[in-house]
Amino acid sequence: MRSSAIIAAVASLAGLASASALPKFDQHAAHIAYTYTNGTYTKPFDVPTNGQAQKFSSNNIVVSDVFVSPPFDGRRYVLTQCSFQAPSNKSLGAVSIRKPTTVPVNPPAAIGYVTCKSN
Repeated sequence: MRSSAIIAAVASLAGLASASALPKFDQHAAHIAYTYTNGTYTKPFDVPTNGQAQKFSSNNIVVSDVFVSPPFDGRRYVLTQCSFQAPSNKSLGAVSIRKPTTVPVNPPAAIGYVTCKSN
């Protein structure tokens, strides 16, 4: 009896630890993270896939590449198109992806806005 109570307590604590470690992303959003030219990077953030430009500034820090993960519908990743603009709204390019991908920013530049659409 005593050992089963200990096992139940350990299992409960393990469940709490694993649940708190999981990030809570919006499953209907693309997930973006910037890698700066100095090698540091941001945590992933949600970008709505509504086709509207969203301000996700790199704070005028030059970005060397962008990690993009499309929405996951529970069975597969959804085809997503994302475009990136400089703070001045100058286009930095676009990418169409179906799986998590790291995309180089060539030439490296500061990012001001991100627009993503998915099917």
